[in-house]
Order: sequence, then C-alpha cells, then structure tokens
Amino acid sequence: MVDNSSEVKNDQRLFRERCVSAHSKTACIQGSLPNLWRPESYDSQRGKLIPSLAELYTAAAEIVRVSVPNNLDSSVLDLGAGTGLLAKSVRASIPLCQLVLIDHSPEMLNKARERFRKDSLVSYVISDFSSFEDTDKYDAVVFALAIHHLEDQDKKALFARIKNSLRHGGVFVNVEQVCAPRDDAEQLYDNMHVVHVQRAGTTNQEWMAARERMKYDKPASLYSQLKWLEEVGFHSVDCLYKNFRFATIVGWI
Repeated sequence: MVDNSSEVKNDQRLFRERCVSAHSKTACIQGSLPNLWRPESYDSQRGKLIPSLAELYTAAAEIVRVSVPNNLDSSVLDLGAGTGLLAKSVRASIPLCQLVLIDHSPEMLNKARERFRKDSLVSYVISDFSSFEDTDKYDAVVFALAIHHLEDQDKKALFARIKNSLRHGGVFVNVEQVCAPRDDAEQLYDNMHVVHVQRAGTTNQEWMAARERMKYDKPASLYSQLKWLEEVGFHSVDCLYKNFRFATIVGWI
C-alpha cells in the first residue's frame, strides 16, 4: 500500500493557503450571525461542507421513527429548521406526524415552505431558537448544526427547556458540531474536515466563507453534551453516529 499521508498533508496546506489568499482579496462576510447563511445556496453547500451529512441526518430520522408513533396525533418540532433539510428526512421516516418548523429567518422558512408546499401537516414559526420557550408538548424535538453558536451555559439551559417541551417518552435529537477533548485530536478533526471538503469539490471561496462562519462557533465536546442532557433530566442518552467533529446526539425522557 502506498503511503500518501505526506501528500495529503501537503494538499491540505495548499488548500488552506489558497483560502487565506482568497480571503485577503475578498471582503469579509457582512452582517451578524443570523445572516451568515444564504438561503439560495444553503442546500447545495450543506453536503459539500459537512462530512457524512446523509448518515448524520438518517440516524436522526431513524431514531425519531422508532421513538414516535406514525399518526396524526404525533408532533415533531424542528428548532432552527432553516430550509427544512432535516425535517425532510424526518418526514420520510414518519409521514403522518405534525411537523412544526421554527427558524429566525423568514427567507429560510420560505425555502422550507417551498419544500413542503404539498404537505398540509407542516406549520411554520418565525422565532429565535436561543430563546425557545414553548407551552406545547412534542413527541420529538430535532435540531441540526446550530447549538454550537451558544455559550456552554446557554446550551445546557436550552437542553432543559427542550426537555420540558417533550411529552413523556419523548426524544430529543441533535445533529451537532462538537469539539475534541484534546488539542491533537482537534487538529485531526480539522484535517479530516479539510479532506472531506476537498473531495466534495468545495471551492476555495466556499471554504473560505465556511471558515469565516466558523469563527462564531463555540462547540462543546460530545462528552459534555451527553452529561448536560443527563443533568437536566434526560434519563437515557447516546451518540448514534459520529464523523470526527460532527455527531448525532440523542436523549430520551
């Protein structure tokens, strides 16, 4: 077998250098965190930038399928739903449940409305997930790639509010970006992320923009998030799927 590890590392270095060079010639992304993603390019870039996106979302949808009855009395809340990518996977797994999509961006939810335009069981709420507080009860709450924008204490507080919004036996599924427990592992996480975006055909400009967005990230370790879920009252927790810095995390009450 040919050892091409040095070649891969060199490719990663060159890719990063090209991104830095492009960054020096291009204005930084404008606007605050809520406007970092463009609705028109969100779907097409997601798989290019997130390793194993299909597997992460399939794991989330499948655990909802086995945990939630497939009938009109069941309801699933998608927090930070964006264009409805994760909700699409959930809908394929349980076609008869009520779906509630919450996002702060009307433009993102408009994309979701287009996606589910023939689905009368989907409703939409414009709201910021970080201040989520709902008196309704759900059989499942799903979340994808957003909680890492919160401070750790705010993550835990949100977990508690989500737990309180679930019916008995409900499930919370969080597809999330996590950090490694130590620096050398974190470097590996990053290297493998670069390998993915290169293989996926991500352009320098797309990766540069992703790196700019990642400056806002405040990921917590997988272990910390599992522990916080237990501390706020989830009686069973698990990691269903993980690809270095991306994981599908679940908790049941």
